[in-house]
Order: sequence, then C-alpha cells, then structure tokens
Amino acid sequence: MRTILAASAALVLSAPARAFVGPASRAMRSPTPLRDVVENAEVGEETTSGAAAPSVPLGEDTPAANGATNGSSVAAKSATKISPDRIEKVTKERPYPLFLAEKAAALLVDPFTAPSKSAVSPFASQPKEQLVLLGTGWGAAAFLKNIDTDKYDVTVISPRNYFVFTPMLAGASVGSVDFKSITEPIREINNKVRYLEAAATDIDPETRTVSCVSIVCEGNSCETEEFSVNYDRLLFSVGAQTTTFGTPGVEEYCNYLKQVGDAQQIKNAIVNCFEAAGLPNVDSEEDIKKELTFVIVGAGPTGIEFAAELLDFIEENGPRYYKELLPYVRIKIVEAAPSILRPFEDGMKDEAIRRLTRTIEIEGVPPLQPCEILLNKQVSEVSANYVYFKDGDKIQYGMSLWAAGIGPLPITTNMIEALEETEQKGAQEFARGRLGVDPWLRVAGGEGRIFAFGDCSCLSNTPFLPATAQVASQQGEFLGKLLSSDYCIDARDENLLPPMAVEPEGPKALSEQIASFAMGESEIAAPFQYLDLGILAYTGSGSALAQLQVAPGKGDPSSETWNPVRLQIKGKLGFGLWRSIYLWKQTSPKNVVLVALDWVKKLVLVFTIQVATAGQGPGAPIAIGAVLIAIIFAGGPVSGAHYNPAISLAVTLRGSLPPKEMMAYWITQVLGGILGGLCGGVVAASFGAVSMGDDASFAQALLAEAVYTFVLCFVVLLVATNPKVEGNHYFGLAIGLVITSGAISVGPISGGAFNPAVVLGLSISSFFSNLWYGLLVIASNLLGGVMAAGCFHLVYPGVDGEVGTAGETTPLNA
Repeated sequence: MRTILAASAALVLSAPARAFVGPASRAMRSPTPLRDVVENAEVGEETTSGAAAPSVPLGEDTPAANGATNGSSVAAKSATKISPDRIEKVTKERPYPLFLAEKAAALLVDPFTAPSKSAVSPFASQPKEQLVLLGTGWGAAAFLKNIDTDKYDVTVISPRNYFVFTPMLAGASVGSVDFKSITEPIREINNKVRYLEAAATDIDPETRTVSCVSIVCEGNSCETEEFSVNYDRLLFSVGAQTTTFGTPGVEEYCNYLKQVGDAQQIKNAIVNCFEAAGLPNVDSEEDIKKELTFVIVGAGPTGIEFAAELLDFIEENGPRYYKELLPYVRIKIVEAAPSILRPFEDGMKDEAIRRLTRTIEIEGVPPLQPCEILLNKQVSEVSANYVYFKDGDKIQYGMSLWAAGIGPLPITTNMIEALEETEQKGAQEFARGRLGVDPWLRVAGGEGRIFAFGDCSCLSNTPFLPATAQVASQQGEFLGKLLSSDYCIDARDENLLPPMAVEPEGPKALSEQIASFAMGESEIAAPFQYLDLGILAYTGSGSALAQLQVAPGKGDPSSETWNPVRLQIKGKLGFGLWRSIYLWKQTSPKNVVLVALDWVKKLVLVFTIQVATAGQGPGAPIAIGAVLIAIIFAGGPVSGAHYNPAISLAVTLRGSLPPKEMMAYWITQVLGGILGGLCGGVVAASFGAVSMGDDASFAQALLAEAVYTFVLCFVVLLVATNPKVEGNHYFGLAIGLVITSGAISVGPISGGAFNPAVVLGLSISSFFSNLWYGLLVIASNLLGGVMAAGCFHLVYPGVDGEVGTAGETTPLNA
C-alpha cells in the first residue's frame, strides 16, 4: 500500500505533476469559507456558454482559488494550504469497516435523510455549465443516474443511444435472453439530458471543443456530417475495445462480444454453422466436424460464459433441431496463460473446468464431451479456415470468437497525445495507454475540467483496479455525486487543489459524515475508493461460480502477499446468486422483469396451466400477478390500468376516461377472454376433469371479488393521482401486489377471477360449473369498481382519477 501511495504522491506532488497542491514550505492557515468568497466575487472571464463568470482580485494574504461547483469558472479565495502530508492522509484507503458503513449509509439512509440544499446558493445566479459526457456504458449510465441536471446542461455523445448489460451478451448470443431485455435507451435513464448520436473523433483541451462525426441517413442514402461541441467540463467514459495484440487475421475472421451487434452476428453464425453442416454436399465427417468446431480465444469470464451458454444450447436445443449433428460438435477454449479465469481461486478454476468438460447424455445420441480447454497456447495467426499457434499446431474451425483482452480506443490515444506536454506524460508511467487520473477522477493535465472513468482511465493511487463493469459503475456513481455536491472541483492556489467544500461546516449526508470521520478531514471531498463486491461466472447447466470478497488483503494488491478473505460459492447455489445479482444490477425495473420473463416464461406458462386446472393453492394467482407485472412494465401504464374492466369503469365514473374508450377496452377484454377460454379448454382437456376446488365457496368467491376489486381500483386511482408517479409503471406493481396478496389470503378462485374477462374465459373452458356462476362473479367485480370510485370521491373530492399520459397509448394498442 505504501508503494501505491508513493505513486499517487508522485502524480500529486512532484514536478511536473504537482498541480494538486501548493508549495509544501508554506504554513497552514485557518480556512476562509469558499461560500463567503464566491458570494463577493466580481465578474470576470467568460465560460464556453457565453456567460460572464465571476473572478476575485488577488490579494497578498488570500491567494485565489479559482473553481466552481456548478458551472462557471468561479474564482474563490482560500487561505488554506494543502500540505503533502495532508494529501497523503486524505488519499489513503479509508478503514474497511468505516468504508462499508459509508456505502451502507449511501444506499439505505442518504436517499431518505440527505440534507436539503440551500435555497440561496452562491452559484444560483450563475449559468449552468455545459457538461459533455462521452459514452453510454456502465460508467456513463451510473453517472447519469446521479448527476444533478439542475446544475448542469448535460450532453451525451455516443454512436450508441442505449446502455447494454454486457455480462449477459453471452446469453443473448445463443438466445437465453432477448436483446431488448438487456438494453435500456439512454433517454430513459435520464430524460433531462441531451443526446447526440455521433462518434467523438478529436478533443482540443485548449479551446474546450469536441469534434464529432455522425452518419445521417435519408432513405437508402447515407452521408457523414462533422460538427463540434463546446464544453465547460468533459467526462471521458468511452470504455475500451477488444485488442488483437497485432495477431494477423483476427479482425478479418474472428467475432467479438462487446456490443449487441456482435451478439447478433454470433447468434446467426452459430445457426449458419449447423445449417451448413447439414447440407447434402457436406458428406464427410471431417467437413462436418470443421463446420461444427467453435474456437474461443481467451479463457476469461467472457470466453468461459460464452462456452457455457453454447454448451447449454447444444444440450437443450440441439436435440430438438440438430440431433444427428451433435456427435460432431467441438468447442475449443484457447488460453495463452497456464490457467483459466485468473481472478478466481484455484478451487473455483477446477470447478469451472469440471463443469465445462462434463459429459452430456442425450437420449438417442452417444455420450458427448464437446468442450476441450487448451492452456499455454498462443495464437500466431487466424485464416478463413484455421487458427494457427506459435507451437506449430492448427485447428480447423467453423466459427471463432476472440475474447483475449482489451485495449484503448483511438480517441483515448488522441487525448493522451493532446495532453503530452502536461502532467499526463508523467502519469503514463502507471497508466500505460489509459488516461491517468487523480483520486477524484480528474485527468492529469486537464486543469480540473476533464474527468475520466471506467476502462479508459487509471487511478494514480490504486492503479491495479480491474477493467470491469463493477469498477466503471462505482466510478460513475461517485463522480455524479461529487459534481452534484457543493465542492469547488477546480479550485486553485498556485496549483490545482483537491475538491474543497464550499461550506465545510454545512450539513452533510450521513455517508459524507462517515467518510469525513474516516479521513479526519471535513474540508476536502472524499476520494474514490473501490468496493470489491466479488466476481461471477456462469459455467453451464444451471451452475455458476460466485467469489465474494468479505475483507480486503493487506499490502499491494498486485503482490503475492495480497490475501483477501473471500467467500466461494459454486454449483446451484452459485447459479441462484449469479441470477439474483444480475437481476439486481439491471438499470430499470422494466429490464428486471424482461430478463426474468426470458428465464422463466416457459416454466410460468406450464405452472399456471397445471395449477389453474387443479383449482387449488395460491400458485395460479401468483403466476397471474407476475405475468401482469411483466406485461404492464413492458407495455406501459395505460394497458396496466385498464387490465380490469372494473378499473375502466371506476376511472370513467371519476370523469377521466370517455365512455367510448371504456367500451373499447371492455370489448377487447371480452374478446381476449373468449379466445383465452377456448384455448384454455383445449389445453385443460389434456389434464382431465377440472373442478372448482374445495377451498373457496360460492359466497366467499363473490365477497372476495367485490372486496379485492374495490382495493385494486382504489389503489390504482390513488397511484394515478399521485404527482410523484408521473405516469410510470407503478401501476404494474400495485396491481400485481393486490392480486397476489388477495389470492393468497382468500384462495385461487378470487385471484383467478379478478378480471371479468378471465372469469368469462374460465367459464367457457368449464372451470366453473355453469356460466351463471361466472356472471355473478363478474357482477361482484364491477360492483367493487363502482364502490371504489364512490369511496375515492368521498375521500378525495377535488382530485381527478386520471390514468396514464395523454397521447401515450391509444385504446386500440392498450
């Protein structure tokens, strides 16, 4: 750890990289609050937005500290001198127990107890800064969730207008999840930012401009357009690209797995290999084996998870479509190192090898062991048909995937060259092709105006952080909160200072208080510190590895003495944890539902049919509630609000839905109920006789239908009139929760009959003994809607029960 701190000090203190501190020989003085200085600032230089920024005349006893929290180059005075010892103390890793408490407070306490911002800000009269963000990856998405758009005009520039959950691209490439389930439009993450679909080609730190190129298409013709964007602050989050290490043929013949387009291409390539192997002119075993040989170069998490997903595809889908070709399938995992999954412990690596090289038994097919792992094999060249190795061996293949490492993008290299005459040159001793940044993610040589995070950056005090989504996400969150808080990010003495609090004695969130206590410092912002939550890897057939860090090791993370305390979980339990964490890390509730639906859609359908035809237990309404939530999250709030005709009736009685639209909803629901009943009757016939069950009597079903429909309609009306909801998907959660809770407490009949269209369908499929029973349940259902509308009027007489957003969804598509 002392070595790391020395490297950080070299960047922060030494020439020419001493831009973060004042001369060490000057004595410490009592600080002057920056807020008081900024309020008395005079008008000075202009920002890129064209507005005048305040400045402060230099005084003999109060050197200038030029900086701002929200935009302009605000010049502030501070008598504080930052000594080297103080910098080293602040940039040390905070004690792990306190750091965990800080993170827990930020997650669980701060959202509810964070102090409100002062109504009179020292920067309230200043224009918003122009903040330009390059990239839409993990770091950018986390940043956009945390940045205060009331302080900044944020412009996002990227050729991709959506975020991709990259760890699940391997599953998407074989159809385990749908591509739309793991993507999120960048405008959905933060709808207050401006997005430009373009690629940044050059950056000029002197003029603060970003040169961009965009492809504009009209019809079948496309052309490129060049333009430039000015910035006050630039955030560099472009990530990295797959590196080929100069290996001939890789770019021409290998697939990558970094983007959605890559996964789609691989998916098509896999199918093409199987189809080509089945052609009549491919008649020899050698030709068939060649077409069905899949070479994966790189045994890191990407390569291993793709191999596991491909094995699952062969085991689960292969017998249905390509049974006669399965004996010829070969999967070759090639790794230049002596082991796979280098971040994992040896026992976990052995488990991964055992799972990947397992024998697959399929009825009517000889036992298969398609996967082979080749270690200490360095690729020398790739041709259209062969992968060549430096030891003279070669493998004939049908499809190849290159997952052997990452390298900087050209824009990153250009940025380093643009800062070559600054502190960035010295930072390259540890950054090595990435942008060297200080502990607050400010680019060395960027004068506090340029920030970098994610795979394109390297921290001065912890240069050994892995290039993972976890690191990028935490850095994006950190920087979003830092820029949104009241800190002078580019405050200066003779040199650039650490981010200084505008009001050191002002109120702070609990996490900030814990960080200040851990550092023994209340004036300087806490630097970034990485919390290692562990690593995951899917190994196929419902098995995964989960290595969770319980406590960090001591010393240098790159040394052999680094021995952190880790919890190792594998097999089915690891698989459950793997799926749970991947669901938890999705960017939106919609993605959570879509991914979960991709995983369990077949099981849900079978489970629903089996339980519904049995007429016992709460399983059917639980499944129905889950399906409803999924539909509502995917389709929008209007369709969810009108899932139940009783809701449509209640909203119409409140005067917020025209009767004609209500009738349109009713007609489509009745048609859906009839079709569902006809289909359900055919399916139910295969399960034998269907009965109502003994757990719910006729009277109980009627009463439960009226009571729970009343609750359902009242909840929807209440949520719909809540100004904080803004017409989003809370309808889906409300409906699903009411349905499942009511069904569990009363029985499956009330849960299954919550929608009159469902009742009609069940009656047609002979679930009820006669149609009159269903009609009575329908009547009690509508009665509950009428009671809810009347009760809501009594409780909230002046509130309209408007549901959904005008023009968002029409009655036809809702």
